[in-house]
Amino acid sequence: MVCVTVAVRQFRCCLVVVVCGGGGSAVSGSGGERLVVVRNVSKEFRRDQLVIPVLNGMNLELEAGGYLALMGPSGSGKTTLLNLIAGLDRPTSGEVIVCGQDLSRATEGELSRWRARYIGFIFQM
Repeated sequence: MVCVTVAVRQFRCCLVVVVCGGGGSAVSGSGGERLVVVRNVSKEFRRDQLVIPVLNGMNLELEAGGYLALMGPSGSGKTTLLNLIAGLDRPTSGEVIVCGQDLSRATEGELSRWRARYIGFIFQM
């Protein structure tokens, strides 16, 4: 089982994503401002005529100061979700809003500037 830990801290609307190996559990947020909103998100990958659905109608809200562990087997969509939240990929449908910015509607240039200012990944083994 792989664990993906998402720690949301507000520092000029900064999102820190911690990716770690091992197990973990989900802990609810602190009731603060919603920094991450994922609404009815679907993501498909295509290879020739083959369509591979990864996320289907996903909804998620993360609040400032919140902590969430995403757990699942390889191929279940954990990294895909992180890539969507970090603006590295776009959903097939739905909305991904982080720090008030609708990433699903932003241009590549806007996403690049936004990532440079607000996103950090910390990988741990």
